[in-house]
Amino acid sequence: MLMNYLMGVTYAEFDNIIGPQLKYTYPLSIMSKETFEVISDYVILTKNCCEKLIIVIHEDIQFLNYSIAIDNIKYHRNTLSFSVGFILPRGK
Repeated sequence: MLMNYLMGVTYAEFDNIIGPQLKYTYPLSIMSKETFEVISDYVILTKNCCEKLIIVIHEDIQFLNYSIAIDNIKYHRNTLSFSVGFILPRGK
C-alpha cells in the first residue's frame, strides 16, 4: 500500500563541518534545499534517538525518517551518522 503513495526517497549524512547534508534523492527534484533546511533538525538525530521512525509534516508532504549512527574509530568523531527518508503526500 505504501508504494501507492510514495513520492520519493532520500539519503542524508552528517558532515562534521557543515552539519546534516542531503546527499541523494529519488527522483532528483523531490526535495528542495530549502525544505531540507527546514526539517534538517529531524533528519540526523542524536544517538539516543536513532533507530526510531520519525515523522515530520511540512507543507504538503510527510517525511518519514530513520536515522542510524555507526560507532567505529575509523570515522571522524568515531561515528558515521546517516538517515534514509521516505516522502509521502500529507495525510496519507
